[in-house]
Amino acid sequence: MSIPTILLPLFVEVLLTFGLMLGMMYHRTGAIRSGETRFSEISMREPNWPKRANQFAYAFSNQFELPVCFTC
Repeated sequence: MSIPTILLPLFVEVLLTFGLMLGMMYHRTGAIRSGETRFSEISMREPNWPKRANQFAYAFSNQFELPVCFTC
């Protein structure tokens, strides 16, 4: 196997992770700015974000669990 064949999936995974992080940032800051979510509602890591922001957050968290599947 050539080096690009091995590294291409790694770079795609990194880009996907950064894309999800930016999407999570966009939706969370939008919820704070619009007043849909207040700081008191999300303190202590409470999952009181809007549904779409939570979807991005969970998908972002899952990106760090996925590489464990490929190490076995």
